[in-house]
Amino acid sequence: TTFYSYVGTIKSLVGNKIEVEALASNNYLKNDETIVVLTNGETVFLEQDKNIDINQIEPGTSGEFYKTKTIGFGDLKVGNEVTVIDYENVRGKTEFTAKRVEVNVK
Repeated sequence: TTFYSYVGTIKSLVGNKIEVEALASNNYLKNDETIVVLTNGETVFLEQDKNIDINQIEPGTSGEFYKTKTIGFGDLKVGNEVTVIDYENVRGKTEFTAKRVEVNVK
């Protein structure tokens, strides 16, 4: 099985590194893990507000239903729920360089 992301909570932010607590229940993991996510100049940081009322969407409407904005590493905070994404298989990796870091706003 191939997968490209982990979902978790930021535990720490040091330099260009994010430590993410990834729960087994939300990821393809046997046990809870701390994932070390490195970032670089190619990493994209986004904030996604997925707090929508699905009943307010007209049937047949297409497009993006949640708000997305570009942010920077400096906007990340310990405790944020994030999805960290690579374009290569991250299965079994506890350290990788992210292509995208998405902060999930609730």
